[in-house]
Amino acid sequence: MSYRIKWWQKLLSYVYPITLEKAESSFNPYLEIVLIGGVLQLNTENACYSYEDKYESFGIAFRKIRLEHFHFKTALILGGGLCSIPQLLKTYTKNINIDIVEIDDQIIKLANKYVQSEILENCNIIHANAIEYVSNTPKKYDLICIDIFIDDKVPEIFFEKNFFHSLKKCTNNSTLVLMSVLTDNANDPNFNKNFKEVFPEAKILRANHNLIYYHIG
Repeated sequence: MSYRIKWWQKLLSYVYPITLEKAESSFNPYLEIVLIGGVLQLNTENACYSYEDKYESFGIAFRKIRLEHFHFKTALILGGGLCSIPQLLKTYTKNINIDIVEIDDQIIKLANKYVQSEILENCNIIHANAIEYVSNTPKKYDLICIDIFIDDKVPEIFFEKNFFHSLKKCTNNSTLVLMSVLTDNANDPNFNKNFKEVFPEAKILRANHNLIYYHIG
């Protein structure tokens, strides 16, 4: 973390949102870092990519699944943002090695600038295409979280059977897989068919405006 939030910025953020930085990239034409109530958000024009430990899509999922009963040593996160998922995970376990795959180099720069060093500890941020990464990595993980959006849309390539088969190769016999999608995606016949074909024991839970598809083992 190279940026230090000033005391007056944090104080004023409880009164109104403080925009700390705006940026753009080839994947996201609008990105902004906003401080709200002392907590950092990474936003696009239509979506919130990160909200520290208030990132409720996965926060709700972890609580409902009762993550405290799992014992993870390794995790793969596809779609990094400002590392909200690692921050949430570290409230359950400190001893976990996390690979974070993020395609947008601008988001990686923002994460390295704004995310606290203790959150990034034991995290390896990989600048890569998630499809290519899961297709080629020899690693297997205890936990896999898929949180891939371009603005407020999940790219349709991540609904394809080939992606889920590649993802399956990264699992072991007890891996917990979670994928966040919008409620509209639940009506996509290809997504439902393909996910459940590869992960036949999959279940669904609602997390605010998102649905979390998850599978154990």
